[in-house]
Amino acid sequence: MISNLLGVAVLLDLLLVALCLALAWRRGSRKARLYTAAWALPMATLGLIEFVDIDVWFYGAGSQILVLCAAAWQTIMLAVAVSRASGQVRIERDLALRSEAQAQAQARLDPLTGLRNRRGFMEAIAPMLDAAERDGASFALLLFDVDRFKLVNDTYGHDIGDDVLVAIAQVLAAREGPYCRVARLGGEEFAMAVAGMSGFALRRFADSVRRAVEGIEHAGVLAGSKVTVSIGLAGVSEQKDRTLKGAFAPLPTFRDFYHDADAALYRAKRGGRNRVAAAMDGDTPGEGDGAGAEVNAVR
Repeated sequence: MISNLLGVAVLLDLLLVALCLALAWRRGSRKARLYTAAWALPMATLGLIEFVDIDVWFYGAGSQILVLCAAAWQTIMLAVAVSRASGQVRIERDLALRSEAQAQAQARLDPLTGLRNRRGFMEAIAPMLDAAERDGASFALLLFDVDRFKLVNDTYGHDIGDDVLVAIAQVLAAREGPYCRVARLGGEEFAMAVAGMSGFALRRFADSVRRAVEGIEHAGVLAGSKVTVSIGLAGVSEQKDRTLKGAFAPLPTFRDFYHDADAALYRAKRGGRNRVAAAMDGDTPGEGDGAGAEVNAVR
C-alpha cells in the first residue's frame, strides 16, 4: 500500500515538473529547453521503473543501472545549462560595464561639438598640471570667446549658431595632442591647455589658432561673413631653479590660471576683439590683425 502511494506521488511530481517545464518552454525560455532535456530521461526512467519490473535485467540490477545512466545524463545536461547561464551572466555583465564606461565617457563630452566639457577638461589636464609642477615644465591655459556670438544667433538663428560652434570646435580639435587638450566650457567659450610652450612661441601659437578660426568659411550659412574669437592666455614658463628641498616652486592652481586668463580675455575684448591678450610677462598682449579683421567680422 505504501509503495503504491509512493509510486503515485512520484508520478504526480513528475507530471508537475513536466507541466512547469512545458509552460516555461511555451513562453520562450531557453533555459526550460535545457532543463527539459536534463529531466526528460530521469523522469521517463522513474516512470518505467514504477510500471515495469526490470530488475530481472543485468543480473537483477536493471533498475539501478537505468537510474545511474539517467542520473549521469541529467548531470551532464544540467552542467551544460549552468555553463550557458554563467556565460550569459558574464556577457550581460560585460555589456553593463561597457554601457557604464560609455555613459561615463559621454558625461565628459560636449554633445554638440564632441569636445570635452568642463568636467572632462579638468580630468584631462590634471596629469599635465601634475607634470608641470613635478618637472618644472611650462603650462598655459587659453580661453576662447566667440566675438559677438549673440548677434549671430539673433540674426541667423540658433541652429546656424550651433553650426558656427561646431566649425570652431573642429579647428581647435585639430590641435589636440599629448601636450594640448581642448574643451568647450559652455556657450561660446572654449578652452585649451598647452604644455611645453611659453613666451613668444605660445603667443604665436595662440595667434595662429585665432587666424585659423577667422579663416573658416561660413559662406553656406553666414553669407560670407567672418566669425572671430578673442583669446586670453595665462601660464608659467619653464622653471630652472629648485628649492632647498629639491622641488620646484608650487604651481598656481587651475582656478588661478582661469582667473588670469579670463581677465586677459576681457582685456582682449575691450581692446577691439579678434586678438590675443596675455596675463603673463607684464601682461603684454599679443595682438592679431585687430581692426582690419573687425571690419568683416559678424557684428
